[in-house]
Amino acid sequence: QSNNYYDPAAGKWKQLWIGLGLLLHMEGGPYDGGIRLEGPLQYLGQGKTTLLRGTWLRLEDGRVRQHFEESADGGATWAIWFDGYYSRR
Repeated sequence: QSNNYYDPAAGKWKQLWIGLGLLLHMEGGPYDGGIRLEGPLQYLGQGKTTLLRGTWLRLEDGRVRQHFEESADGGATWAIWFDGYYSRR
């Protein structure tokens, strides 16, 4: 389950996501016509923490692309973690 919210005191968007043995807390804001959040991704029970960033972009056809990338080296390199598209029903 995720909770997404705008923190007016910090001036940032935030997401807290917990599930499937993962704990993620990202924050950020506007980025290249969309929104980008970034923060630590904890693999619970494995003692492993990486960096995850998510970018949401509204596409011309009305869909939204949600693209997540993970870094195991502090942001020097990134690999696709999730890439999804959302449409209105």
